[in-house]
Amino acid sequence: MLLVGLHLVGGSLRSWLCLALVGLLPVATIAFIIQLISHGGQTVWASWAPTGFMVFNLTAEGARYGLRLALQILGFGTACSLLILPTGSQGLRAALHTWRFPPRLVYLLVASLNAPAQLVHYSGLIRQAARARGMDKPGRIHGALLGVRTATALFTLLLLDYETRGGAP
Repeated sequence: MLLVGLHLVGGSLRSWLCLALVGLLPVATIAFIIQLISHGGQTVWASWAPTGFMVFNLTAEGARYGLRLALQILGFGTACSLLILPTGSQGLRAALHTWRFPPRLVYLLVASLNAPAQLVHYSGLIRQAARARGMDKPGRIHGALLGVRTATALFTLLLLDYETRGGAP
């Protein structure tokens, strides 16, 4: 509840909910399910044997351990998001430089935060340019070829962006 309140005060509650539901909840759920069926225990709720040598037991101890692990994943993820979400990429870059992080590591962290937005922006520009040149013919084969051209141009643009920002040696 404290983390929800801090995100509310920081103005990042919507971003946090999106991160928690899309990014953290599936990971926590998978960790819970894995522990539920693989963690040994005395209190067996159900058993499933798809083959003679492979037996999955659903145990109370596995459920408790899986729940604890899932809550740890959610807690750690939300605590980390409290550092990242209220701060933009420029603020993060400035803070990391202040803390004397190596410049390449700072670039890597900030670029990874900007990568999804850059990918969407660049792929939209490439598709728009392809439509303007008449390269978006109907059909699956032409769509696949346009996708390959878009991916190639996108990769080239990201490499150029990396080089112009001083990432290349």
